[in-house]
Amino acid sequence: MAVMFLLIVFSALYSCKVEGNSADKKAAATYTLLNTSEVKKLMAENKDLLIIDVRTPEETKAGILPGAINLDFNAPDFEQNIDKLEKSRPTLIYCQAGGRSKKVTDRLLGQKGFSSVYELKGGYNEWIP
Repeated sequence: MAVMFLLIVFSALYSCKVEGNSADKKAAATYTLLNTSEVKKLMAENKDLLIIDVRTPEETKAGILPGAINLDFNAPDFEQNIDKLEKSRPTLIYCQAGGRSKKVTDRLLGQKGFSSVYELKGGYNEWIP
């Protein structure tokens, strides 16, 4: 009897976990990871490209991609600032090494309705010579 109860509880918990993972996948953005030369080509060919630098203002003192806007990932109003952007424009996102930009592309941009998203592989560290 106790074994049967445990099996039922386990099955219920497992089902919830699987459904939760499915919902997370639906929220993820579809994006393309590009290396530096591919990003340069994208920038040259697409004048409407929205470029978002999600590093801190301190990090951007070392430089920023041409035409990029800085929206600090750690700022309390980061998500509200993302909401103000044109979601129909092709969007390139980057950070210092790729961690924060991946979080943004995976979890936020898809939920916000961005249609065409690119991420700079390795972040700004790969951009600088």
